Amino acid sequence: MSHLIADIKGLTKAIRIPHLFGIVLVQFLTASYLIKVPNEVVLSWEFILLTVSITILGAAGFLINDYYDQKIDLINRPDRVVVGIHLRRRLVLAAHMGLSILAIMIGLWIELWLGLFNFFASFMLWLHSNYFRRVLLLGNIMVALMHVMIILVVAMYFQAYNTLLLAYSLFAYLAIFIREIVKDLKGVRGDATYGAETISVIWGIRAAKKFIYLSIFCGIICIIYFLDGKFPTNSGTYFLALMPFLVWFIYRIYTADTQSHYRTLKKSIDWIILSGILSIFLIHE
Repeated sequence: MSHLIADIKGLTKAIRIPHLFGIVLVQFLTASYLIKVPNEVVLSWEFILLTVSITILGAAGFLINDYYDQKIDLINRPDRVVVGIHLRRRLVLAAHMGLSILAIMIGLWIELWLGLFNFFASFMLWLHSNYFRRVLLLGNIMVALMHVMIILVVAMYFQAYNTLLLAYSLFAYLAIFIREIVKDLKGVRGDATYGAETISVIWGIRAAKKFIYLSIFCGIICIIYFLDGKFPTNSGTYFLALMPFLVWFIYRIYTADTQSHYRTLKKSIDWIILSGILSIFLIHE
């Protein structure tokens, strides 16, 4: 009985429940505010099941990522390692497989294309953890794209696309991309030890920082473009208020040179992402 309780606690920690709630929140906000689907449709069983299937895929992705990154994580963040310490590796693989199959089956029950989408997403999550994660730039790009798909799969389901959807998708892509590079800066020691070809390892810290500067510059250009009469007033105010913070962030990246600095910067990006999600509430007619 104690082993079962330990396994449940380990699984609960490994699937990152707060992040899963974030997936649910983003999908419902996308439907209700970005593409303005009527409430009765948003609360329909089919859309709820769609969100459940994507959330299950997210949990499966976290499990397989921790499975393959166990040795790297033991160096980069030993206090947060679950797989192999609090959770048996064989159980992690079984849980990943079971959750992936469940997500695909739910998708197939809703619509054929969604089942195929979930199958493809599941395969890409495995491929990222097993291969892309260790390939120069490809891992960062794939993680950012997979997060954007959390938004776009809702648009695909409702067949609705607009400027707001594009703006928030770009915001999500750039924010996650920057977050992943900062994570690489923070975890450069473990990545170098086990041959992960991150920007920080292959091209060095300066090059990684330059990629962050470039990404923030692209983000500012996008903000200026979308602020030109294309955003609702309140939402536009949020993105305008974000710009000074981005300038501060550039300065902090420039001066950062320890793991503690990069850990703080990662938390700052997490807050930016959360505030970006919550800013969707500001959208009004």
